[in-house]
Amino acid sequence: MPGEIGPERFGEVLSPSPASPLVKIPLAKRPWKIAVTPDGRQAYVTATGFNADDWRSGAVYVIDTATSLVTATIPIGLLEGGGQIAISLDGRYAYVPNWDDHSGSGVITVIDTATNTVAKNIPTDGGRTTRGIAFAPDGRRAYALVPKTEWGTPNVVCVIDTTTQAVTARIDVTHDLKEIMITPDGRHAYVSISYDPTALIDLSTSEVSFLPANVFVYGWYKMAIASDSPRGYLFHEDGAGVSLVDLDTHQRTVAWATAGRPTDVAITPDGRHVYVTQASGNGIADLWVIDTGTNQLFPCRTWSGDARSISIAPNGLRAYVADGRERAVVVVPIA
Repeated sequence: MPGEIGPERFGEVLSPSPASPLVKIPLAKRPWKIAVTPDGRQAYVTATGFNADDWRSGAVYVIDTATSLVTATIPIGLLEGGGQIAISLDGRYAYVPNWDDHSGSGVITVIDTATNTVAKNIPTDGGRTTRGIAFAPDGRRAYALVPKTEWGTPNVVCVIDTTTQAVTARIDVTHDLKEIMITPDGRHAYVSISYDPTALIDLSTSEVSFLPANVFVYGWYKMAIASDSPRGYLFHEDGAGVSLVDLDTHQRTVAWATAGRPTDVAITPDGRHVYVTQASGNGIADLWVIDTGTNQLFPCRTWSGDARSISIAPNGLRAYVADGRERAVVVVPIA
């Protein structure tokens, strides 16, 4: 039974419901991150190979979600920091943090989703753009994490004007930036950082503050933020479980224990469910689901693989999971 510990509650874990068949879309390379376009017609997957040379030959696969077929492969060079990708709110562009061997600089590779070709490389001036990328809710700006190359120099969040596709400002934070998550009202960004507390950035003033480590902990974590209330669902790379955090008070309110290590988290468009991918460490991929109305956690699906990231279709009917072990995208019916 759920228990009470201070302000936190342990969420209840229930049994799964009957499952629908999975669809596996094979890829030539190992996938990392996945993003579905706002119209739901295409999914974009970053991928690399297994050895050092192949790692420098990163690619983005384009999947037709109606046919579950790969329709294009876009070479983009060296992918670093887990192959992040984000789709612009109008669906016209995919932004991929990248490293340009020709210029010897970090860039944001911009993919035109109409032609599925590289439209531009946005230089980030002296840093390796290795990790997070996120768009503001109004679509006018994108924010990219740029770790510096020298120890002790400030890392920055690059502010990109999506109309001109150029860096217009830089916000100094601290070292070894990991992930960036922007609130639905566009007022704040949460940045997870190795060896330091979470940075909270006021995006109107660029002021940086740091949050209590007892809730957000030190190091890398990922958080999905609800669109209708100040709720964040987060997990930490070293923990087995997911927490619900009140983003007004920055206090943890509910904690759920999972059997393995979570790898990604996503909220359905209607906000009713949160899906969590998990790596069990024994070649088994798990997908869990939280009912946000009851705060109950259900084991959803299990298969042989390595679930690395998840993106949910805009209609809320399917989840797309990047599976590194199987070199595939797994399509999970969730309606």
